[in-house]
Amino acid sequence: METSLCSILDNTIEKNAETTKSPIIRQQELQLLESLKKQIKAKEEELKKAETINKNFEKMIQLVSVLGQIDTFLTERSRALIRKMAILAEDDDEVLEEELEK
Repeated sequence: METSLCSILDNTIEKNAETTKSPIIRQQELQLLESLKKQIKAKEEELKKAETINKNFEKMIQLVSVLGQIDTFLTERSRALIRKMAILAEDDDEVLEEELEK
């Protein structure tokens, strides 16, 4: 027979029961609970590590994207500068040829 006492003052529940389970079974249940707690904690830690790794990969992908944009910008600017220098060099060659012909 099992009875429960509930106290509103300290928010506790106490069971007053005649146990029919042997102490060995009770010990096995406690061991099983401890084992399950350890497994759950291990899984939680594994999930936290996986989340951290995923966040780091996302940051690396963002960095590579930014570096790609910088590379594209610098490449376009370099090409424009080289084209302008080539045009100036052609003009200088024409001026030199004209002076040499005189």
